[in-house]
Amino acid sequence: MRKRFLLIVILTLAVPLIAAPQTRSKRPASRNQTKQQTPSADQALKDAETQWAEAFKNQDKVALARMLADDFIFTDDEGRVHDKAEYIKGATELVKVESYKLDDLAARAVGAAGVVTGRWRGRVTIGGKDASGEFRFTDTFVKRQGRWQVLASQDTRIQQQGARSMNGEVTTPSGLKYVDLVEGTGASPTRGQMVTVHYTGTLEDGKKFDSSVDRGQPFVFQIGMGQVIKGWDEGVMTMKIGGKRKLIIPPHLGYGARGAGGAIPPNATLIFEVELLGVK
Repeated sequence: MRKRFLLIVILTLAVPLIAAPQTRSKRPASRNQTKQQTPSADQALKDAETQWAEAFKNQDKVALARMLADDFIFTDDEGRVHDKAEYIKGATELVKVESYKLDDLAARAVGAAGVVTGRWRGRVTIGGKDASGEFRFTDTFVKRQGRWQVLASQDTRIQQQGARSMNGEVTTPSGLKYVDLVEGTGASPTRGQMVTVHYTGTLEDGKKFDSSVDRGQPFVFQIGMGQVIKGWDEGVMTMKIGGKRKLIIPPHLGYGARGAGGAIPPNATLIFEVELLGVK
């Protein structure tokens, strides 16, 4: 009887010892690892946004066609609305991104819908014209056939005021510098309007190379359309009628490495005094 009791005790103790390794091998560790490897819906939206930004930079028509819904609509920073075909054509034929940074991302997913907001900033040209800057965007995604696609997007350009020094000199993000000699009281021009100005241009050594004042004939041009050097388009755009401004234009916003004839040497910084006479 005693031997039989001891045998039962030994067998009772042995069963958990035998079963223990099997129990440990079946613990849900692998399920925990799987959960960690699967991104949340919010993170999946951020990943999709990042992939879209890369496809945009690389002008990848195939990737863009896959990422954008067939009923995609895009509203640009000037309020114009484009469908999918128009957007892809512009992104792959007109827009060239030299560099960019995507940050301040926030994503929210609810069921099969999601929204991503953030900031895009970079150096970019559109049709060969500089369009660099910072943009706030709101992108709406929809989940179809198990993957996120962009349904709608809207960009808003962040207006840069520039950094003002102690002597009133303002430096803009492009590198343009200006000083308001006389504050105007009239309206500022908008892109596409005709502006009338008087100006005098000199090099850094003070040598004058051109002056509408000396000729007694104001200069008229359409602003924001690339009819003048970039420093002029940017610098005159924020003036007011009646104002007079000193523009200090670095080479990349002027005539660059080629210069201009015999009057402006290569890589010259240009200094203009510009008076805004009228806008129409």
